[in-house]
Amino acid sequence: MSLVRMTLGNYRCFAQRQDIELRPITVVLGRNNSCKSALVRAPVLLDSGIHTNAPTPLDLDALGEGLVGLFVDLIHGRRPHGNINLDLTVEHPLESTRLQGTVQNVAGDRYDSQVVSALELSQNGARLARPEWELNDPAEQPRNSVEIADETGTAPQSRFTDCCRQNPPCYSDETRRQEA
Repeated sequence: MSLVRMTLGNYRCFAQRQDIELRPITVVLGRNNSCKSALVRAPVLLDSGIHTNAPTPLDLDALGEGLVGLFVDLIHGRRPHGNINLDLTVEHPLESTRLQGTVQNVAGDRYDSQVVSALELSQNGARLARPEWELNDPAEQPRNSVEIADETGTAPQSRFTDCCRQNPPCYSDETRRQEA
């Protein structure tokens, strides 16, 4: 599998979405202070979120202090409650997989944390899954749902909602209900 397209939004010096098409040889040129380094380091940063057991979406500690200080340093304008948008396309000879997501910074009085506030996974243009989270307070009762596509990928098969951690969880489903 090869990463063939990467889109970043609200990332470092890029306020708007930047779509980068990647090939076996990709050359990044630009003037000094034009964010070339941030762009080239983005795949390494994203990899830290894939190969980790960290409690946050991106394991910045694993990268070392030289690459990134704090998550807020990755957000355009360093906004305390800002987010970064990611869109990655990976291709294999027979299929194309796309992952779109938003990593949100949640700034607190005593700590900052990051959460994935939006995520969608699709294959060959058909949506496979779209988990959703409702960030609420208190955090002891988060709400989440997962939408899973049918076999054709054209329509949602099921939508599971775990509300208030009930046992069994309650399901709200716009299509048909299915037990987990």
